[in-house]
Amino acid sequence: MQALLNIPDVVPVSLGYTCHPSMFISALGYQDKKFYERYVFDWTGSPMWSICKLIEEDFADLNTKEFFVYKNHFTGKEESYITNTKYNIIFAHDYHNTMTDTHHKEIKEKYDRRIKRFKDLLLSGKEILFIRVERDRPRVIHFPEYGITEPEKFYVEKFSRMMRDKGVSCKILYFTTSYPKAWDPVNRICYVNFKKKNPDIAITADQMMQIFKANLDFIQSSLQEQEQVQMQLQREPATEHPVSPSQLVSPPTSPS
Repeated sequence: MQALLNIPDVVPVSLGYTCHPSMFISALGYQDKKFYERYVFDWTGSPMWSICKLIEEDFADLNTKEFFVYKNHFTGKEESYITNTKYNIIFAHDYHNTMTDTHHKEIKEKYDRRIKRFKDLLLSGKEILFIRVERDRPRVIHFPEYGITEPEKFYVEKFSRMMRDKGVSCKILYFTTSYPKAWDPVNRICYVNFKKKNPDIAITADQMMQIFKANLDFIQSSLQEQEQVQMQLQREPATEHPVSPSQLVSPPTSPS
C-alpha cells in the first residue's frame, strides 16, 4: 500500500466476491516488495451477506462437509462448483471433479489456518484495508431460499459496523457498478465506481489495477481523510461539547 497510496503499515485483505481482489493484492505486494498474507475469503466466491453470517457464527460451518454440494451459479453455463449451501459460498479452486475424505481434510486444515490468521489480524491492532468487488453479474443465479432481499451495500455497511464493534481499525475499498464514487466517513467505505464493457464478465485483477490508478487521487484523499481527522482529535484538548467526527469530515462527494 506504500508504493501507490503512500499509506504505510496497512494490511490489505480481500472480501471477494471473486479471486481477483486477491490477485490485485498480490500485485500491490509486488509493488511494495512485500508479501501480503492470504486470508479466508481470498479464493472463494463469497456473497457479502454470507461473510457477515460467517463472522457472526465464528466460521462454525464453513467447512462442514454435510453442507457441500456441486451447484451451478450462472445461467447459460454448465460449470458447477463445490458450494457450501448454508452460506452459498463457492470453492472454485479447492475442489474439482471429486472430493475424497483425505482431500476435504487437507482443505479444511488450510482454511482453519486462514480463519485463525484472519482472527489474529482483527485482534492485532493493525490498520486493515478490506477490498471488495461488487457481486453484480446479471447471470448470477439468485436463490430465494436464503431470504436475502437487501442490496449488497447493506451488508458492506453491516460488515463495517461489525468491525467497529470489535474495535478493529479498518476501511473498505469497494469497487462497484451500482453506486457513485463517494467517501462514506461514518462507515469508512470508499466507493469506486466503474463501468464494465461486458456486464456478464467479472473484472480481472489487471482491470482492478487500471481502475485503482485512474481513481488514485480520490482513493488516496479519502483513505487519508479519516487519518487526518483522528490526528486532529488527538491534538485538540477535550471540551464540554466535543465535535463529532461527522462534523469534521466532508459528506460523500458527488459522481464525477
